[in-house]
Amino acid sequence: MAEQRVEAPTGAWAQRYDRAAGELLDDRVVAAAQFMRPRGWRAFGHALSDGPVGLVQRACGRPRSVRLPQAVLVAVTGERVHLLKARTEPGHGPVPHPTSMLAAWERAAIDIDAAPADGGTRLTIAPEQGPSVELYGPPDVLTERVVEALAKTG
Repeated sequence: MAEQRVEAPTGAWAQRYDRAAGELLDDRVVAAAQFMRPRGWRAFGHALSDGPVGLVQRACGRPRSVRLPQAVLVAVTGERVHLLKARTEPGHGPVPHPTSMLAAWERAAIDIDAAPADGGTRLTIAPEQGPSVELYGPPDVLTERVVEALAKTG
């Protein structure tokens, strides 16, 4: 079975996502796209054990993990990678409107792993300090732009 990739008019959609993220960040965005939390039994197991495990980890002095919404906007700027909470606005089409910052890292201080998964891309962002973040990007041009921008890190 051939891998399906959704084609979108790269320029127009890319500009909309970049502009939406740039308005919140007040910085020039190199690439932005919407990513989702991974689904499946592993994520379900983590969700069930998160409460008790989180209490033990905090008691041991480990930082609390970032609780992500189902969908986030990943925005790459010249020096940083940002995870933004976003929602769509009625009457403005499918482009998400960022409402707040969830996390941000210096591009040089993170390790990136992007691998094919279920027709899309599994993106893992592992900062030097703090928990890593695993996201799923749909098979489209916007996801590819973000992965390419992250590959230029370092």
